[in-house]
Amino acid sequence: LEPFFETNLSNSRFDFGEDARLYSSCIVFPLVINNKLLATLSIFSKEEISEDEFLKVKFLLSYIKKLIENQELKKKTEELISYFQAFFEEDIPKLIINEKGEIIKLNKAARELGDEEFFKKALSSERILAKERVFKKQELKSQNSRIVILKDITEEEKLKTNLELASKVACFLAIKNNEIEYANGTLLDVEKIKGASIEAIIKEKGVVEKINKIKENEDFVEFATILLPNNVEKRVKVFAKKDNYTFLLLIQAEAEYFLQKTRKDFEEFVENSPEPIYAIDQNGIIVYMNNEAKNIFGNLVGNDVRNIYRKDEEKELFSDIQKILSGEEIKRVETFRVAKDGKELLFSKSIIPTFDENGKIEKFYYVLESKYIKLYQKELEKEIEKKERQIRELRKISELKSSFIYNISHDLKTPLTSIKGFTQLLYNEEFGKLNDEQKQYLQTILSETDHFMELLMRVLEVARIEAKKIKLQLAETDISQLLQNPAIKSFEEMAKKKGLYFNIIIGENVPKIICDQTRIVEAVVNLVSNAVKFTQKGGITIKVFRKSRKFIQVEVSDTGIGIKEE
Repeated sequence: LEPFFETNLSNSRFDFGEDARLYSSCIVFPLVINNKLLATLSIFSKEEISEDEFLKVKFLLSYIKKLIENQELKKKTEELISYFQAFFEEDIPKLIINEKGEIIKLNKAARELGDEEFFKKALSSERILAKERVFKKQELKSQNSRIVILKDITEEEKLKTNLELASKVACFLAIKNNEIEYANGTLLDVEKIKGASIEAIIKEKGVVEKINKIKENEDFVEFATILLPNNVEKRVKVFAKKDNYTFLLLIQAEAEYFLQKTRKDFEEFVENSPEPIYAIDQNGIIVYMNNEAKNIFGNLVGNDVRNIYRKDEEKELFSDIQKILSGEEIKRVETFRVAKDGKELLFSKSIIPTFDENGKIEKFYYVLESKYIKLYQKELEKEIEKKERQIRELRKISELKSSFIYNISHDLKTPLTSIKGFTQLLYNEEFGKLNDEQKQYLQTILSETDHFMELLMRVLEVARIEAKKIKLQLAETDISQLLQNPAIKSFEEMAKKKGLYFNIIIGENVPKIICDQTRIVEAVVNLVSNAVKFTQKGGITIKVFRKSRKFIQVEVSDTGIGIKEE
């Protein structure tokens, strides 16, 4: 709380707001009285403020401070603070919120309704429901903060709020000459009650007489019992007003409506919970089990709950019941239960009592949280993360391997081509005459070089695929001409030498296709070579036919031993 001055606002560590950009320097003086900050004085200048000027203003402020701190003003200030504190601590819920929207203080009445987290959510609504009371907001704003005052809403406002909260259980009636002329809502069958008298709906004669005697511009609120279809009775709140017509608004009693809604929400939560939940009565008999509890323990509704206890823990049951009846809480306490397959499972238990209409405990709900499952889930997550890391490492190794094979295969191809070329020149006697034995050796070299080149090309092709370096050379192709490729025709000669037939059948209307000719030949050669190798009797057939408007099919079949199913 010390005064300071800033000579370079453009690089200041403080945010003085948008307007401060018009100035180059400023002086900030806090005005502190009785150890309380009353105000701050900020002086902005377009010129640089000197230290001498700063000291002059500081002296002036010190003088003003002394004047303020005289006894008379001090007393008035204390009275003002005391008045504010008395106002703030009145028996009406109040909150102080700063300019950032943060709650900085709650009075005692507000704290009885909820904590800061509750009000952070609740203040986003126009109406606040807390401790079975409905409040509306009123705000008092100052420059840097605001006070939010929560006031109980009036009966008329309660009517509006109840309508919003219970729109599905309300009915609006307009009555003239004791007949219902207009009806709207879902609580009653509005079509059937039009034209009926009010006595046909409201059971209490006293309420009916009060409605019939209501005067112009009068209104009242009463509780009454109405008759629903099938002679079902329903307790409602009746809001009546007379203005030419008699208007009635019937709303199902709030307590019952909210009790039903809360019970329904609770039942849905329990039934769909991923944790096993069951309920017992005070005698230890199971009266309810959710789906997960039935899956683990079997459907034991109507049976003694001790059937799922370990023998050494049966006393725990009635000990738990006594603790709950005496007002104690049981939350996340470790316990064992016996599953339907006989396995002992470790859980942490929480017990929630529910009450009947008279406020007595009716059931005890046990919520079991599986510790083993959560531990297993964590271990499983760690194992999955470990496996994923290993997979990533293996992929990197595989990529390196594929890249290495591709590069080494490509490097080997160059010297191998040179070896074959020079060997061929020697064989052709380009460097002088050779005898038969020398030619035989050179022929062996050429043959083995071709074999090695073929193997190398296959390795290079696989490496290209794995390294994703393969490129298709697409061109328009007549598939029937492609099957006359020498590589394929050579297998025809091999088949005939083995005494096998070799047929190529081209179907009608087989069009030209766009493909990589080399890849198609490679695929057919692989299939045909396999067929020739494993066929001893019969033969091989290559069929080409149009399968659909967009596709043709090349099929290689043989009469050999076939391929195993696995």
